[in-house]
Formats: sequence, C-alpha cells, structure tokens
Amino acid sequence: MTGQKQPLSKRFTGVQLSFVHADKMDIANDPPRTIDVTLSGNSDTLGKINPQDLLATVLVGRPGNGRSCSRLSRERVKMDLPAGIQIDGFQPAVVSVRLEPRVEREVNVEIKFEGKLRMVTRSLRLLRTLPALACAVQPVM
Repeated sequence: MTGQKQPLSKRFTGVQLSFVHADKMDIANDPPRTIDVTLSGNSDTLGKINPQDLLATVLVGRPGNGRSCSRLSRERVKMDLPAGIQIDGFQPAVVSVRLEPRVEREVNVEIKFEGKLRMVTRSLRLLRTLPALACAVQPVM
C-alpha cells in the first residue's frame, strides 16, 4: 500500500517514574526516579513526543509492609499518551519498592545554640519557638 506509514518503535530515556501507594505508607528505599519506555505508533506522532513531558505512574504495594518487586507492564503502569501510541516495554522491567507504615507524633522543640552569639545574654531567656510542638513524620524502622 502506498501512502500508509508503517508503525515505528522508539525508546524514550529518562521518563519520570511516579509511585502511588496507600495513604498511611511511605517508600523507605530509593527506587529509580526515571525509566526507559519503548513506545510504538505513527512516526509523526512519536516524533512530537518529548520524554520530559512523559510520566509513568505505577501502583505499588498491597496491604501490609515490606519489600515489593513491581513488574512494570502496560496493565500496571499508567501513562497519558497521544491517540494511536502504545507502550511496548520498560527498562528496567522490575523495580523494588519497600513500603513502611507512616508514624506521626508530636515532639517538643528545644532551642540550642552552638558557638558565640552576638546578642545580649539576658535576651536569650526570652527566646521561644512557635509552635512549641512540631509534627515528626517518618517510616517505622
């Protein structure tokens, strides 16, 4: 057939990777922030795609905590792509994510100075923090 363009595959490097997980959980390791994605479709449409505009979002974890290996697939990764463009694959194809429950608690704030201050010593008694309590959030280790 003449005039019809063959589908083309193109690899996009440095696509931003985003993770979605339960509200009361945090990612406790350092999974990759970018991946390579191979897309296929019309060559003109592929040529207009800027990899910096792409975002791959993957749902990770299940109830509970611990290490989870997420296989990246078309079904698990969501991407907003132009019409006619399909996902062919990901590199790496598997990412390791460790989820930990989030703990929040209030902690007292205490002001401590190191070295010499160029203030009148009497005024140091008037210093205080506002608020006197801060919220500390961290995964349970």
